[in-house]
Amino acid sequence: MKKFKLMMRMLSMLLVLVMAIGVLAACGGDGEDTDDGNNTVSTGGEDGPNLPEVNYDGSDFTVLVRQDTYAADIHVDKLDTSTSEIDKKIYNRNKLIEDVYGVNFTLVTDSDANIVSAVSTAVLADPDEYDLIANHGRSIFSGVTSGYYYDWNNLTYVDTDKPWWNQAANKNWRTPGGKLFAMNGDISYQSVGVLGGMYFNKDIIANAGAKSPYQFVYDDEWTLENFEKLVKEVDASLAGDGSGSIATDTFGYATQKWRGPSSAYMCSGQPLLLLGTDGKYTVNAGNERIVNAFEEYLQLLFDSGACYYGPNDADLNPVREAFKAGRVAFNDDNLSMGVIFKGTELNYGIVPWPKYDELTESYYSTIGTGTNTFAVLSNTTASNAERISVILEAMAYYGSEQVISYYYDELLSYQTMKDPDSLEMLKIIHDGATVEMIQYTNYGGIVDLPRGVIGEPSRYGNSISTAVSVIKNTVEAELQIWYALDTAK
Repeated sequence: MKKFKLMMRMLSMLLVLVMAIGVLAACGGDGEDTDDGNNTVSTGGEDGPNLPEVNYDGSDFTVLVRQDTYAADIHVDKLDTSTSEIDKKIYNRNKLIEDVYGVNFTLVTDSDANIVSAVSTAVLADPDEYDLIANHGRSIFSGVTSGYYYDWNNLTYVDTDKPWWNQAANKNWRTPGGKLFAMNGDISYQSVGVLGGMYFNKDIIANAGAKSPYQFVYDDEWTLENFEKLVKEVDASLAGDGSGSIATDTFGYATQKWRGPSSAYMCSGQPLLLLGTDGKYTVNAGNERIVNAFEEYLQLLFDSGACYYGPNDADLNPVREAFKAGRVAFNDDNLSMGVIFKGTELNYGIVPWPKYDELTESYYSTIGTGTNTFAVLSNTTASNAERISVILEAMAYYGSEQVISYYYDELLSYQTMKDPDSLEMLKIIHDGATVEMIQYTNYGGIVDLPRGVIGEPSRYGNSISTAVSVIKNTVEAELQIWYALDTAK
């Protein structure tokens, strides 16, 4: 252990130097509205895409995508004096692809629900209306079992085994027979930004004389039990107004319904569905470790008097504002929020969400289903599918080289994390990221059971094990539809 701690101190010193270099590099731009000179093409070889030398004569590459930030994640139409660095990276990535392959990116934007409706219409109409569908992950997967999407195994030039495609999705989103109808990868930086971590106020921790959360992680003791002790310790040091209001009071830990309960449900490392050697699933959400971890978390959340829970969608921003104002010691949220927090006086750090106990193999983080997930319509013609495969592979590869590298290595790391320890924690969170099929299909509402136990005990009972018994038959019936995709034409 002493050798490990010495190594970590040496690593921290190195990271300080790297951060300084990163900041100097980040400050080196002149702010002009031009590309960054990276418009060079790389094809072939072990480390690059294997793409043909083709030109599609200015044809439109039409993407149906959600509005606002979800569309900007895919394509930026032009640059001006207000364009952010990340948007410049996306613009340059697509400009390169347009120039090299002779396509014109065209976006059709709408709401999540309207995209679902448009897809159901398009698959029954003339083929090739849209080249790519980008939508909320669960909406995409609802279309998968309806037969709306194309098998990525037949996208000739897409190599999903390459590192610019999400390898957990490549493995876990396949049917037992190996079909793959949706994918996630470095086309979108949101898949990194929506990873969850545990932000904390360093000043509150220090003023309470408490052990640093960083040290708990380095000692491999960042468990739910130690998190609970730390939350209670720092909460006792805070002088709140006793109102229990997130707008005015202080809390050791504050969370919202889409954050803490979901993480507690997953923190034991046990999968909700257990995949057998035959490619079939059994319901595992009632596993003893899953149940015990969640019940321990509920005791902290509702019985300790040290926490705030926001049960509504509208509670997310108030929780964030309370953390930014320095009235909350711990707040679990997406990595992308670090970009917001960095613009404040808040002295914050970040660690992974705690694991259940020391027997849990690693820290678990999930890619939220709200991120852009990608699919191709099932009535796409073979010739257009080949063209789509070229552009998709290029988008993911150059996204990895030019967009993700900036977003993770600079924007999230050097420009957002405030100390070397946070950089090390960011790597742990990133390395623990995964996606599972059930997150996106949510058969029987199994992924939402934590919110059901908290908000609808009359329906789901007061424990995860009881809730699983309520929905188990529905999950198993819906799994049969998933298996049937292998025999569908």
